[in-house]
Amino acid sequence: MADHYPGSVDAATDNVTVAAVAELVVTEAAAHLSADVSDRGLTYAGRTLVYEDTVRDVDVRIGPPLLHAVAGPLGMVLDSVRWLVDAVANRYRARFSELFRQEQATSGDEAVPLARLMLRVLPELTVHTRHTLPAAVAGGVADFQERWQRVLGTPPDARRHQVPAAGIAAAMAREFPPPATRRPPWSNARHHSPDVMLAAAGRQEVERGDFTVVLGELHVAVNTIESRIFVTQHEEPGRLLAAAEADHGDERVYALPREDSPVVTGRGSPPSGLLSPRYTYWVNSGPEAAECPVNPLPSAGLRVHRRGDRLVVRSDVPGQEFDFLEVVGELLSGAIANAFQPVPVTGHRPRITIDRLVLCREGWTFPAGELTWATQTDEARRYLRARQWRAKHDLPERVFLRAPGEQKPIAVDFRSLPLVNILAKAIRQAGTRPEQPIQLVEMVPDLDQLWLTDAGGAPYTSELRVVAHDGWYEAPTGCV
Repeated sequence: MADHYPGSVDAATDNVTVAAVAELVVTEAAAHLSADVSDRGLTYAGRTLVYEDTVRDVDVRIGPPLLHAVAGPLGMVLDSVRWLVDAVANRYRARFSELFRQEQATSGDEAVPLARLMLRVLPELTVHTRHTLPAAVAGGVADFQERWQRVLGTPPDARRHQVPAAGIAAAMAREFPPPATRRPPWSNARHHSPDVMLAAAGRQEVERGDFTVVLGELHVAVNTIESRIFVTQHEEPGRLLAAAEADHGDERVYALPREDSPVVTGRGSPPSGLLSPRYTYWVNSGPEAAECPVNPLPSAGLRVHRRGDRLVVRSDVPGQEFDFLEVVGELLSGAIANAFQPVPVTGHRPRITIDRLVLCREGWTFPAGELTWATQTDEARRYLRARQWRAKHDLPERVFLRAPGEQKPIAVDFRSLPLVNILAKAIRQAGTRPEQPIQLVEMVPDLDQLWLTDAGGAPYTSELRVVAHDGWYEAPTGCV
């Protein structure tokens, strides 16, 4: 399984190991200017005029012991993600075909202008918040979770559940068979990007094998390293582009975002910093936010046709035809990027580990309306009741909070009065709808498991940005 992902990790690379991908980029806001110029939270981490991204003066090299520890279980995880992408793609094909028939019936034409069909398609691909998924994706994730449950056999009320990779290999192969075709449903589906953390007391512990690998987020059908914040600070951005071109060949079709798109920010625009002249570009309407390396195709010259059981997009330029899923591939990747949710946090979820890879951290979900301690107006009494509530549910002292309206997790330490106040405020804001879920997830690695230190010995949190290229698929056209 793991050898479907040569090296399992290439951040830029021909035959580079995780080490090349493990550049630790420390990002922080350097200046907080007037709030009057912010986007008022419409884009996560809304930036003002000045911010700082910087490359830390540290090199990390990771050897065979760690690679061997993670290759088997992470390879299984990535195989399951390939199944998820295929399942979601099939749902979208059926839905887009239905929308196409409706447009045909309305217009009476055999071909439908792409721009007109996109008016129907876009709502099906829209992610309203980080915690919601479009219907087609949510349906695929529900099936995905049922299959993972059959594989893991997690007992009820467990706090920890550990399974050997060898012991679940047969069940994984049965529940997550490979797709019927060796062609990816769209080009970006060749890449998946797990964020990996090491839980170890120090570098020496890592070197002698005393560590645990923690899977943070896994970004589905996305190459996170092509983000502009990484590309512009890489020592050899040309190598990154060459690697991307080798993976996509001539197949990638890139939908240029508009200037007013929510994915366009001062920090990360264009969303991809690896735009190749070998790709095909198209723009729906309005000014595009990226400088295109070749002239884009205007949507006015693109029409959708049915060819057999597939929808294809044909250009006014003779000989140009693309699979419809490829044309909307960037949007599909955005819709499915956060779909890796193998085990839902409903009530209580144990920490689940495959060999030495933590697949899921322990988590708890509470309806906001039940957390009445957060409405206590006296700060001291509220803090005391929060401490009592934490003890009652045997929660860790430090957790991450996921709350409605928050795009990213918030760190909470129940021994910190200011952080408990932040937690209480988030609960009260969600409590306007008592059924709103408040999710808490254990902090792993914890503060005593931070291996990265500075010259003074101060520890820092860190993660390894990994990009897995799925070698199970056949090579793209135009690939040398």
